[in-house]
Amino acid sequence: ARESGSLEVAWLDLAAPPDLLIARLTERLRTRRTMVRLRQQVRLDRLTGLPGRREFERIIELEWQRGARAQRSLSVVVLDIDFFKLFNDRHGHLHGDACLRAVASGLAGALRRAGDSLCRYGGEEFVGILPDSDLDAGIEVAERCVVAVRELRLPHGDSECAPYVTVSAGVAAA
Repeated sequence: ARESGSLEVAWLDLAAPPDLLIARLTERLRTRRTMVRLRQQVRLDRLTGLPGRREFERIIELEWQRGARAQRSLSVVVLDIDFFKLFNDRHGHLHGDACLRAVASGLAGALRRAGDSLCRYGGEEFVGILPDSDLDAGIEVAERCVVAVRELRLPHGDSECAPYVTVSAGVAAA
């Protein structure tokens, strides 16, 4: 068998006994499912379930090219959890991981359009990719993200901003 993109072409000896054909097809399907699962694992951040940095790089390149072809704007929102190292130091890494998952979920809820993407960029950094969005639309999404995290009311304890976990956001548009 050889794989061409997402099309798999396989040659089977149709004269072989049915039991052997079924066994070979079953093994092919099992291998295919494993390959799909591995591709997904490479693309997704295991902790948050969001696309990771590699997938961000793929998506941003794709959306940049689409926007250039169609002469449409593209906005990017960069979000960083404020004083996250202090949070981790005070509450421990297990609570830090739970905080990252909660923040990721809150941020994902703030991106409402089907074509928008949220990725985990680094330790406590997230990036929203907003195709066909100008600067004003990007700022609106960034503000929703900031409010969404604030409304989680996750106690921080060591933040200089608030008693709860907060995020800072920056927006760029082209």
